Amino acid sequence: MLHDAQSRTFKNIIVYKFDRFERNRFESMMLKHQLKEQCGVKVLSALEPVSDDEGGELYEMFVEWNDEKYSQRLSVRIRDGLTTSVENGTFTGARLIYG
Repeated sequence: MLHDAQSRTFKNIIVYKFDRFERNRFESMMLKHQLKEQCGVKVLSALEPVSDDEGGELYEMFVEWNDEKYSQRLSVRIRDGLTTSVENGTFTGARLIYG
């Protein structure tokens, strides 16, 4: 993506929601900054419109923080659910064990 952006053949990257671009807030901020400063490319969201002022930046940071925390909570819940399923001896969707 960075290689294509450096060619300056496009000005925007449109994602469905910001969490589809990157779920790690730090990496998202670094990549967006790099795209904007070095390539002149802006990342836009179809469902989460953000203005170019300071309030928009704050809102975007909040959305990214919330998405990152949601992803972490979901990961913990899935691991807990799989652990409980294994402890109860229920099928978890992997290959069946013979023997």
